[in-house]
Amino acid sequence: MEWNYIYSSDLYRAYHTCCILLSKANNKSYHDIICQTNLLRELNFGVRESLSRSITKKQAMIEVAKRMNIAVSEVIDIAESYNEVTARQIAFITGLGHKFNIDHSSSSRSSMSTDGSITKVLCIAHGGYIKNFLRNFCKTIIVPDKIQNCGVNIITIEWPDQSDPTVFTCSTSEDQVNITYYHDQNES
Repeated sequence: MEWNYIYSSDLYRAYHTCCILLSKANNKSYHDIICQTNLLRELNFGVRESLSRSITKKQAMIEVAKRMNIAVSEVIDIAESYNEVTARQIAFITGLGHKFNIDHSSSSRSSMSTDGSITKVLCIAHGGYIKNFLRNFCKTIIVPDKIQNCGVNIITIEWPDQSDPTVFTCSTSEDQVNITYYHDQNES
């Protein structure tokens, strides 16, 4: 498949996954055109990062203090709220809208390329981020409890008014969410 734009979370594991995916999908080198962005980063759980959800924030702060060999009072919690994650998602979509408006200003709709075909954008993000995105912007579907690693989610984003990339609609269907492909190691 050919992509018009390729974006990846700036976290290494997502960028690395993107590189592997593109090398398997096509002999063409995409490494130079992958745009890494912190707007696609996984949700930041702050002191609770990598810890069980069953522990309290206070217990998490104690655990972090032990790991860092510092006093609990010195632990700084930088967790994101869901509103902050949503703001990042809106910033990403609005940025895409601006880019499409600049790149395709002669098109009748910003989600379309100048020849009338759909613009294809590959975004490599994280499960929690995708789940949050689906809940925020694709409200007509039942969002799965877990987004699978390396799952494919096909989302259509449209900007009905080219002059305002902050106004957009997102849509998908349940059969286009959490698609997983399995490759038999014995197949070539």
